[in-house]
Amino acid sequence: MELRTKPARGNHRRKGSSSGAVESLLYEGASLLTLVNFIRAYVEEQRQTCRYPPPTCYFFEFILREAANTEEDLHRIVRKAQAKPQQIDAVYRPGVVVSGGEWEAIHSFIKPAADAHSLTTPDPLIRFAMDQLQKTVGMEKAQIVVLLTSELMYLQTELPESLFPPDLGFIEIPYSQGNSFFSNINVFHEIGHFVFQRFYTAGRPPFDQLASALSQAVDAHPELKELPTKRQAALRKSLESWTEEVFCDLFATRLIGPAFAFALIDLLWLVGLMKEGNEITFNALHPSPALRVQQLLEQLKDDGWWDQVMQIDAEHVRLLNSLAAIEAHIVDLEEPEPIRKSLFDAFCSVLRAIKAAVTDVTAELRQADPAGEFAEYRAQIEECLANGIVPSAIVGPDLRPGPIAIINAAYVFQLTGLGDLVRKLADPDRRHPAKDRMKLRQKVEAWTMKAIEDFQVLAAVHR
Repeated sequence: MELRTKPARGNHRRKGSSSGAVESLLYEGASLLTLVNFIRAYVEEQRQTCRYPPPTCYFFEFILREAANTEEDLHRIVRKAQAKPQQIDAVYRPGVVVSGGEWEAIHSFIKPAADAHSLTTPDPLIRFAMDQLQKTVGMEKAQIVVLLTSELMYLQTELPESLFPPDLGFIEIPYSQGNSFFSNINVFHEIGHFVFQRFYTAGRPPFDQLASALSQAVDAHPELKELPTKRQAALRKSLESWTEEVFCDLFATRLIGPAFAFALIDLLWLVGLMKEGNEITFNALHPSPALRVQQLLEQLKDDGWWDQVMQIDAEHVRLLNSLAAIEAHIVDLEEPEPIRKSLFDAFCSVLRAIKAAVTDVTAELRQADPAGEFAEYRAQIEECLANGIVPSAIVGPDLRPGPIAIINAAYVFQLTGLGDLVRKLADPDRRHPAKDRMKLRQKVEAWTMKAIEDFQVLAAVHR
């Protein structure tokens, strides 16, 4: 990044001699270079010792370039400051301060990205997700870096303005779930946040139509339209947040199918949002789990998936049905009941526009028939897993079945066939049945991940 010379805030250094000012600037420059060179050395070491997906490699290369640019710019500033020491406080020190602030922000991204290497994340799944993202309309050059976080939640990271290239985004996954294949299917939802945030504020079609639908929804309810500006803005922010969450759910469903619905249920259960009462509650940022399930279930029906999974004897399928049948919802905001009802009604009126936006941006991804492929190959995939065989064994020369069919069939097997696998392979003393199931689930995830990796190798050969 170029060192900018805007005035620095909070710079209360006392004026002294010219030589003292130069020494002070040199001290600050040396401190900055110490930080920058440590980050540069750390990144170079991590690149040499660990394997990363392409977006992380792109991010690290960007950091190394910025480190070199900062060092060069700093040398240039110091040389000019030595020639004109009387201008140090007004012209030259602000650039060092600004750059120091930027590297402070960069610092917080480096280790979480470095920790998310191929041994701590399901690398083939991450690579497949990135491939799906780049097939989304307008996302051909997008790069999403995975970070490990201490939060037990999947997050799309908000970036400091203009700090990184516009096509670069970040998503955070819990470090405890880092190498879990099925749990990390939730990254498809977080990728949806990157798509939404990049295009919605820019007013890019079809998001301009979605923004218009939101405005019309507010205007159609006098209780909302006539509120004071500040209160209306806060409620509109909730409305936009709910809209974004449903967009991301439908986006993920379009990209990966019912496996996302299953992964979402597992995550909501893990963080306590499936307790009685929580499943029908809207908060300021998220719509209720029940409404989210209702919408993704409709998407599964439209995409031909629901006919394939509705008869599966699994608790997740029954839960999808029961949540989708819920009609009551609670808007947990500190507003009078008429306002809360109007806000809920306004949100319901934009659901069609949300779905249209998802359909538009995923049009190129839906040219194939993953649901039909799942139906055709599900039994063979499950038979492989039931016998400890990596499902890539059945992938034919036409590269079928593909990753989506394999992932969904494997998730269904994990929900329905794990008990038989435990009885076949687990320790016969049965002292630790939950532990047995955990170990065999990890094996199923490993076999599935290997199948996706094998497919990616075969696809690269056939290009």
